[in-house]
Amino acid sequence: MTTLWKLPRYRAARMKLTLLSLMAAVAVSGCLPTMETQETRFYVLDALPQDTQPVAGARDGSPIVVDLTSVAIPQYLQRPQLVTRVSANRLVLSEFDNWGGSLEKNILRCMASNLSILLDTSDIHVAARRLPTDVRARIEVEVIRYERGPDNRVTLEAQWRLLGGDRDRTPIASKVSTLQSEPLSGQDVASTVAAMSTLLGQLSQLVAEAVVAAPNDQS
Repeated sequence: MTTLWKLPRYRAARMKLTLLSLMAAVAVSGCLPTMETQETRFYVLDALPQDTQPVAGARDGSPIVVDLTSVAIPQYLQRPQLVTRVSANRLVLSEFDNWGGSLEKNILRCMASNLSILLDTSDIHVAARRLPTDVRARIEVEVIRYERGPDNRVTLEAQWRLLGGDRDRTPIASKVSTLQSEPLSGQDVASTVAAMSTLLGQLSQLVAEAVVAAPNDQS
Protein backbone atom coordinates (compact mmCIF):
# COMPACT_ATOMS: atom_id res chain seq x y z
CA MET A 1 0.00 0.00 0.00
CA THR A 2 2.81 2.39 0.76
CA THR A 3 4.28 1.90 -2.72
CA LEU A 4 0.95 2.58 -4.41
CA TRP A 5 0.65 5.98 -2.66
CA LYS A 6 4.23 7.07 -3.39
CA LEU A 7 4.16 6.27 -7.11
CA PRO A 8 1.73 9.04 -8.15
CA ARG A 9 3.65 11.61 -6.10
CA TYR A 10 6.91 10.58 -7.78
CA ARG A 11 5.35 10.93 -11.22
CA ALA A 12 3.89 14.32 -10.32
CA ALA A 13 7.31 15.54 -9.18
CA ARG A 14 8.90 14.39 -12.43
CA MET A 15 6.19 16.09 -14.47
CA LYS A 16 6.67 19.31 -12.51
CA LEU A 17 10.45 19.18 -13.03
CA THR A 18 9.99 18.55 -16.76
CA LEU A 19 7.57 21.46 -17.04
CA LEU A 20 9.98 23.82 -15.28
CA SER A 21 12.80 22.72 -17.59
CA LEU A 22 10.66 23.40 -20.66
CA MET A 23 9.71 26.85 -19.35
CA ALA A 24 13.37 27.68 -18.73
CA ALA A 25 14.32 26.53 -22.21
CA VAL A 26 11.60 28.70 -23.75
CA ALA A 27 12.75 31.71 -21.73
CA VAL A 28 16.36 31.25 -22.79
CA SER A 29 15.46 30.67 -26.43
CA GLY A 30 13.40 33.85 -26.36
CA CYS A 31 16.57 35.83 -25.57
CA LEU A 32 18.71 34.23 -28.25
CA PRO A 33 17.47 36.25 -31.25
CA THR A 34 18.38 39.50 -29.49
CA MET A 35 21.89 38.23 -28.70
CA GLU A 36 22.46 36.96 -32.23
CA THR A 37 21.72 40.37 -33.77
CA GLN A 38 24.66 41.95 -31.89
CA GLU A 39 27.43 41.35 -34.41
CA THR A 40 30.91 42.72 -33.88
CA ARG A 41 31.97 45.39 -36.38
CA PHE A 42 35.61 45.87 -37.36
CA TYR A 43 37.34 49.08 -38.45
CA VAL A 44 40.69 50.18 -39.88
CA LEU A 45 42.28 53.58 -40.42
CA ASP A 46 42.58 54.93 -43.96
CA ALA A 47 45.73 56.38 -45.50
CA LEU A 48 45.69 59.59 -47.52
CA PRO A 49 44.33 59.42 -51.09
CA GLN A 50 46.97 58.61 -53.68
CA ASP A 51 46.36 61.91 -55.47
CA THR A 52 47.29 63.99 -52.39
CA GLN A 53 49.81 66.68 -53.25
CA PRO A 54 53.34 66.13 -51.86
CA VAL A 55 54.68 68.74 -49.45
CA ALA A 56 56.63 71.64 -50.94
CA GLY A 57 60.21 70.74 -51.70
CA ALA A 58 59.69 66.97 -51.60
CA ARG A 59 60.47 66.66 -55.31
CA ASP A 60 63.61 68.81 -55.23
CA GLY A 61 66.72 66.76 -55.83
CA SER A 62 67.01 63.01 -55.33
CA PRO A 63 64.15 60.99 -53.74
CA ILE A 64 63.98 61.30 -49.96
CA VAL A 65 64.72 58.18 -47.92
CA VAL A 66 63.34 57.89 -44.38
CA ASP A 67 62.96 55.19 -41.75
CA LEU A 68 59.75 55.13 -39.71
CA THR A 69 61.46 53.62 -36.72
CA SER A 70 58.57 53.16 -34.31
CA VAL A 71 55.02 54.10 -33.37
CA ALA A 72 53.95 53.61 -29.76
CA ILE A 73 50.45 54.00 -28.29
CA PRO A 74 49.36 54.25 -24.64
CA GLN A 75 48.31 51.11 -22.83
CA TYR A 76 44.64 52.08 -22.67
CA LEU A 77 44.51 51.93 -26.47
CA GLN A 78 46.27 48.57 -26.69
CA ARG A 79 43.07 46.57 -26.96
CA PRO A 80 40.68 45.38 -29.69
CA GLN A 81 37.80 47.67 -28.67
CA LEU A 82 37.46 51.27 -29.78
CA VAL A 83 37.85 53.64 -26.85
CA THR A 84 35.76 56.76 -26.22
CA ARG A 85 36.47 59.37 -23.54
CA VAL A 86 33.21 60.38 -21.85
CA SER A 87 34.81 62.63 -19.23
CA ALA A 88 38.28 63.81 -18.25
CA ASN A 89 38.94 60.64 -16.24
CA ARG A 90 36.51 58.08 -17.66
CA LEU A 91 36.89 55.89 -20.72
CA VAL A 92 34.31 53.61 -22.35
CA LEU A 93 35.13 50.53 -24.41
CA SER A 94 32.79 49.70 -27.28
CA GLU A 95 31.77 46.05 -26.90
CA PHE A 96 30.80 45.46 -30.53
CA ASP A 97 33.09 47.97 -32.34
CA ASN A 98 36.61 46.60 -32.66
CA TRP A 99 39.77 47.39 -34.55
CA GLY A 100 40.54 45.00 -37.37
CA GLY A 101 43.90 44.04 -35.90
CA SER A 102 46.48 45.94 -33.89
CA LEU A 103 45.80 49.69 -33.73
CA GLU A 104 49.52 50.32 -33.26
CA LYS A 105 50.40 48.45 -36.47
CA ASN A 106 47.50 50.10 -38.30
CA ILE A 107 48.89 53.55 -37.41
CA LEU A 108 52.39 52.46 -38.47
CA ARG A 109 51.18 51.22 -41.87
CA CYS A 110 49.04 54.31 -42.50
CA MET A 111 51.83 56.70 -41.56
CA ALA A 112 54.26 54.86 -43.83
CA SER A 113 51.79 55.13 -46.70
CA ASN A 114 51.09 58.80 -45.92
CA LEU A 115 54.78 59.68 -45.84
CA SER A 116 55.33 57.89 -49.12
CA ILE A 117 52.66 60.07 -50.72
CA LEU A 118 53.62 63.33 -49.02
CA LEU A 119 57.34 62.91 -49.71
CA ASP A 120 56.73 61.51 -53.19
CA THR A 121 59.01 58.55 -52.55
CA SER A 122 58.84 54.79 -52.36
CA ASP A 123 61.89 54.68 -50.06
CA ILE A 124 59.96 54.52 -46.80
CA HIS A 125 61.53 51.97 -44.48
CA VAL A 126 59.68 50.66 -41.43
CA ALA A 127 61.84 49.73 -38.43
CA ALA A 128 64.76 48.90 -40.71
CA ARG A 129 67.43 46.74 -39.11
CA ARG A 130 70.06 47.93 -41.56
CA LEU A 131 69.75 51.53 -42.65
CA PRO A 132 70.68 52.65 -46.15
CA THR A 133 73.51 55.18 -46.21
CA ASP A 134 71.31 57.93 -47.70
CA VAL A 135 68.56 58.03 -45.06
CA ARG A 136 67.47 61.65 -44.53
CA ALA A 137 65.87 61.04 -41.14
CA ARG A 138 64.54 58.43 -38.74
CA ILE A 139 61.09 59.04 -37.30
CA GLU A 140 59.77 58.05 -33.87
CA VAL A 141 56.15 58.67 -32.91
CA GLU A 142 54.61 58.28 -29.46
CA VAL A 143 50.84 58.69 -29.36
CA ILE A 144 49.62 60.29 -26.13
CA ARG A 145 45.90 60.52 -26.83
CA TYR A 146 43.78 59.30 -29.73
CA GLU A 147 40.00 59.06 -29.28
CA ARG A 148 36.67 60.87 -29.47
CA GLY A 149 36.04 63.02 -26.42
CA PRO A 150 32.98 64.24 -24.51
CA ASP A 151 32.78 67.29 -26.80
CA ASN A 152 32.25 64.90 -29.74
CA ARG A 153 35.58 65.90 -31.26
CA VAL A 154 38.38 63.47 -32.05
CA THR A 155 41.77 64.40 -30.59
CA LEU A 156 45.18 63.13 -31.65
CA GLU A 157 48.05 64.17 -29.43
CA ALA A 158 51.47 62.79 -30.23
CA GLN A 159 55.12 63.46 -29.53
CA TRP A 160 57.31 62.84 -32.56
CA ARG A 161 61.03 63.05 -33.11
CA LEU A 162 63.27 63.26 -36.15
CA LEU A 163 66.67 61.66 -35.73
CA GLY A 164 69.61 61.77 -38.10
CA GLY A 165 70.23 59.12 -40.69
CA ASP A 166 72.96 57.55 -38.59
CA ARG A 167 72.46 55.93 -35.18
CA ASP A 168 72.96 59.18 -33.32
CA ARG A 169 70.14 59.77 -30.81
CA THR A 170 70.41 63.56 -31.03
CA PRO A 171 67.08 64.75 -32.47
CA ILE A 172 66.90 67.02 -35.48
CA ALA A 173 63.40 67.97 -34.33
CA SER A 174 61.24 67.02 -31.37
CA LYS A 175 57.68 68.26 -31.07
CA VAL A 176 54.35 67.56 -29.42
CA SER A 177 51.44 68.06 -31.82
CA THR A 178 47.82 68.24 -30.70
CA LEU A 179 45.29 67.94 -33.50
CA GLN A 180 41.52 68.07 -33.15
CA SER A 181 38.64 67.46 -35.51
CA GLU A 182 35.53 69.56 -35.94
CA PRO A 183 32.58 68.40 -33.80
CA LEU A 184 31.13 65.25 -35.37
CA SER A 185 27.52 65.44 -36.51
CA GLY A 186 26.77 62.12 -34.82
CA GLN A 187 28.34 59.55 -32.57
CA ASP A 188 28.49 56.69 -35.04
CA VAL A 189 31.78 54.84 -35.02
CA ALA A 190 32.35 55.10 -38.79
CA SER A 191 32.48 58.92 -38.54
CA THR A 192 34.83 58.67 -35.57
CA VAL A 193 37.26 56.39 -37.42
CA ALA A 194 37.12 58.64 -40.50
CA ALA A 195 38.03 61.65 -38.33
CA MET A 196 40.86 59.66 -36.74
CA SER A 197 42.22 58.86 -40.21
CA THR A 198 42.05 62.54 -41.17
CA LEU A 199 44.00 63.60 -38.07
CA LEU A 200 46.64 60.97 -38.72
CA GLY A 201 47.01 62.42 -42.20
CA GLN A 202 47.51 65.88 -40.71
CA LEU A 203 50.16 64.56 -38.32
CA SER A 204 51.89 62.88 -41.25
CA GLN A 205 51.87 66.22 -43.07
CA LEU A 206 53.68 67.93 -40.17
CA VAL A 207 56.26 65.16 -40.00
CA ALA A 208 56.80 65.21 -43.77
CA GLU A 209 57.37 68.97 -43.74
CA ALA A 210 59.98 68.55 -41.01
CA VAL A 211 61.71 65.81 -42.99
CA VAL A 212 61.95 68.04 -46.08
CA ALA A 213 63.41 70.81 -43.92
CA ALA A 214 65.95 68.47 -42.33
CA PRO A 215 69.62 68.73 -43.45
CA ASN A 216 70.36 66.62 -46.48
CA ASP A 217 73.89 65.69 -45.46
CA GLN A 218 72.97 63.01 -42.86
CA SER A 219 74.96 59.82 -43.26
